[in-house]
Amino acid sequence: MSVCIIAAFPWDCVKNRAGISAPGVVVCSDTRVTYGKTIGPWWLTKQSMIARNIVVCYTSSHAEATSLAISKSIGSKTVKRIGDNLRAAHAAHGGFTELVAVVWRQKQTPQVLELMPPKYAPAVRTGIIGIGDGAVLDSFKVHFRADLDPEPEVPGREQMELAWERQFGKKLVWPTPFLPIETAAKHVVEALSGAIENAGGPTVALPVQLMTITQERVQQLQATSTADLVTWSDVTTSIDKTRFAPVKPAHVAISSPKRSAVQLFP
Repeated sequence: MSVCIIAAFPWDCVKNRAGISAPGVVVCSDTRVTYGKTIGPWWLTKQSMIARNIVVCYTSSHAEATSLAISKSIGSKTVKRIGDNLRAAHAAHGGFTELVAVVWRQKQTPQVLELMPPKYAPAVRTGIIGIGDGAVLDSFKVHFRADLDPEPEVPGREQMELAWERQFGKKLVWPTPFLPIETAAKHVVEALSGAIENAGGPTVALPVQLMTITQERVQQLQATSTADLVTWSDVTTSIDKTRFAPVKPAHVAISSPKRSAVQLFP
């Protein structure tokens, strides 16, 4: 089933913190593909650029059917078309997809939309949500620090501020911490990597794939662990070169349940 975390940044716990960088979305997923009980080659990415301003992240019970729907959606100008293609593919071949899309336009904050079975109708989501393996999502929720480890209290801070004001006749201004989306993404990677190691079943595995989307740019990387978070790269691959699973879906006897992305943090 796989797993994916989608976090609209800044989320509630940090939205009022000084020094927040431009708003955006963090997308982080595992990279294992299974066919039945067999681990298969990674023919497809679980994060794909559908258009220059639409990125999707998904989990699937029928990878080939999902791949068929996504390949037909390449170049789509609306998220609704992606949902229509998913609904048609699973009606024909069985199985289901849990998909979240991130859409943005110039000078606008990226928006998160879920497309969930059985209707695959776009619905706006906020905060930090997750799709896929329930055990991994539960573990992520337990271990993720949504406040991103706020600054520890400075011993004697009040006394220092009073002494400074008496000495110089003005208030002490503390440096403003800077919180870029890359720092927030590192915390997501840490928690999801740990959750996969602690609770992951046969359908989820490291490394994780990470993408950040802001008004300015889209960045991506893969990380086996947080120690690998050293090099960021802009997404430059043309959308028509995105690789997908072989599009020869057989029919599977798995119906589309009614689903919604799990709200992990507001």
